Amino acid sequence: MRQSMSLALSLFAMAACEQSYEPDVPMMTTTEMNTSLDRVEQTLSQDHPKALSGLPSGVKAAFAQARAEVQSPKSVDEFSFVLSAAMATLGDSHTSLAVQADRQTDFGIVDLPLVWLKEGLVVKKDLGPLRKGDLIVSIGQRVPSVLLADLRRVIPSENDDFVRARAAELLVRSDYLRYLGVLGHGVVSVSVERNGVQLDLRLSLRPAPQVVESPVPFVRYEIDLAHSLGVLSLDACTHNDLFEQTLQQFMTEVARNRIQKIAIDLRQNRGGDATVALSFLRYIPKMYSAFSVELRSSADLLKQNPAFASDAYVQALAAFGVDAKLPSYTIPAPAIAALLSSSLPTVDPSLLYSGKLYVLTGPQTWSSANLFTLLVKDNQLGQQVGESIGNEANFYGQQLSFDLSGTHFLFHSASSRNIRPNPKLPNDRAVVPDVEVPLLRSDVLRDRDPVRAYIESL
Repeated sequence: MRQSMSLALSLFAMAACEQSYEPDVPMMTTTEMNTSLDRVEQTLSQDHPKALSGLPSGVKAAFAQARAEVQSPKSVDEFSFVLSAAMATLGDSHTSLAVQADRQTDFGIVDLPLVWLKEGLVVKKDLGPLRKGDLIVSIGQRVPSVLLADLRRVIPSENDDFVRARAAELLVRSDYLRYLGVLGHGVVSVSVERNGVQLDLRLSLRPAPQVVESPVPFVRYEIDLAHSLGVLSLDACTHNDLFEQTLQQFMTEVARNRIQKIAIDLRQNRGGDATVALSFLRYIPKMYSAFSVELRSSADLLKQNPAFASDAYVQALAAFGVDAKLPSYTIPAPAIAALLSSSLPTVDPSLLYSGKLYVLTGPQTWSSANLFTLLVKDNQLGQQVGESIGNEANFYGQQLSFDLSGTHFLFHSASSRNIRPNPKLPNDRAVVPDVEVPLLRSDVLRDRDPVRAYIESL
């Protein structure tokens, strides 16, 4: 039975292999690579808070090792992993490489829709010969634990939750497949377990499509009268008119229907502007402490964020005893609250909410979404439910972005460190939920949201 199924699926996949595709990847000279390494190392020395007294010795050693690895020409993609491995030694997920927005189609991809659960790598939807709930046994004859070990080296991170979340997206891309040694002649072999049977598949690389904007708005809400539950889904921390209008409509519906539970769903939120969190907290009639920020005020920071050099900003911080003209300084929590809240209007008192509050998180929750969670969690305004966050509790942020000449990448450097609202609490490697509700393979198979089910049951 296993042989016949495997043969049928292999024949199916082989037909697609005739159209296999491999993108051309430019080469870089040793001079070009060393120039790029010098530039990134110098930039991190000038901008990263961890390098105020110079880059840590381990990071310097990593860049020296990188130079030893570029003594002969390499492709742009090969060089990107040499550089990423050096950057990863900072242990900061905000300091990393990213594909330029207009260069996404420079890569090939395979149709391998994945989610990396605690149980392993799982296919999240039907696609080609793959079926929702298939468990990945191996990719290119390499088991997930080995793939994870290799990816840790080149995905800058603070914890494995973040690495697994990013890996599930990156394992489809030609540069990562080549780095892992699982791509041959435009084809990737994948073994899956389905209903107790192992199936061997061959997936073909194809050109990456143009990135299109999602038709789903980044902020939306649902009122579930049966469970007296309001769910505000926020997929990005973007503070704009749409956010404010949607939030006000949501809180109006909550008040009108006397909703007893609110859940802020941040499971797909990779951050942005922390103002969204303080905007929401206007509707919670309780005192809270904001987070604080340790900022390195470099020339690059002021060039990319000129507001930090403005007279208004300098005077505002001076009122809190902070000299914003120093090379580095700490913005205390009261100043953060004042700065971020200064342009927010007062809310209608009839919309204030005193019911139960939950923040839903997962490994994709990151950056300002982490701050949103910590504002609720550390101030005991509500509970965090779901899975661990892909950041440390105190994490580097305020990304600066730079072109990496001769490549299709940008490189980012953090310029600040965010300190959780209750600084007496430990700097956990991952922000762990008050109530852990993991997504399981059985949930994927059933299209079930266990976190939503838990909130409904309360």
